[in-house]
Amino acid sequence: MPYKATRLQPWLAANPEKGEGAKIGVVTIAGEIVDGDAGPGQAGGDRIADLLDDNIDEGFKALVVRVDSPGGSAMAAERIRRAIERYKARKIPIVVSMGNMAASGGYWVATPGQQIFAQPETITGSIGVFAVVTSFEKTLADYGVTSDGVTTTPLSGQPDVFAGFTPEVEGMLQASIESTYRKFVGLSAAARKTTPEKLDAIAQGRVWPGEEARRIGLVDKIGNLDAALAEAARLGGVGNGKFQAVYLKGEEDSITRFVNGLTSKPQQARLGGMGAYDFASLVSLRRDQQADRAMQQLTAMLSTRGAQAYCLECPVVTGSAQPRGAKAISLLETFSRLAGRD
Repeated sequence: MPYKATRLQPWLAANPEKGEGAKIGVVTIAGEIVDGDAGPGQAGGDRIADLLDDNIDEGFKALVVRVDSPGGSAMAAERIRRAIERYKARKIPIVVSMGNMAASGGYWVATPGQQIFAQPETITGSIGVFAVVTSFEKTLADYGVTSDGVTTTPLSGQPDVFAGFTPEVEGMLQASIESTYRKFVGLSAAARKTTPEKLDAIAQGRVWPGEEARRIGLVDKIGNLDAALAEAARLGGVGNGKFQAVYLKGEEDSITRFVNGLTSKPQQARLGGMGAYDFASLVSLRRDQQADRAMQQLTAMLSTRGAQAYCLECPVVTGSAQPRGAKAISLLETFSRLAGRD
């Protein structure tokens, strides 16, 4: 029998929530940190930095940075960090709330925080930097393909992914990564009020659970987002305790919402629609998840454009995991053929 009804979204739009009290800004950094305007599902450095800059004059008493990310591009993480620092320069208190993980680049963006909250199971730390530049000189040599030539300087024709890199270029690459790592350690040491030497002893890419991270000084307190908001209100001078959380978000046009609705699929659909109904199916599902993880990391490393502050020990971020499709299969086929296993 038909009945009169109103859809939830139009009703919410027509009846916006009436906030009371001082405004506490909340910016969410979720998923892999990447260059550009990516998101949601990924934390695009340009998108989040612009979002912060666009809302800096909203009269926030404090800013809560909610992080749930294994890291990613060091350049994108630095862009976000600098945008957060601009709030700090205006004497707006910064409080960080860590979700499931806030590692590598996820910890990089947390360094401006005056107080860092984590949960007991939060994966954090992983203060480390790497870069992957693929070259094929050894694989090609197995097939009798070599290269030669005359150059005027050690940098001529470099980087050459087919003939390999000169010692000078390899040294430049290594120096670049070491410089980025020193900057990461320096930022973290300054944030935690310690020396780079002491911070390095707990860095070097190692991960820590939240409670252990609090013990060694990487985070300040154990608590959820509500606890972080309450602390932000206190630091912001909200005396009566009345405040409203204002979540920063960009405008999403109707076409984007439509496309996102078509392309968003639950994790089970990405794994062929199979659930774990017994131990054998659980093992098979685990195998598929590990294969997805390996392919995701391989694809990410081969598509890297710069230094990465990425936690390889962290679980795969479900929201940003890529389905196994033609692109992934083509990568495997390419490596199989090069290795002579096809």
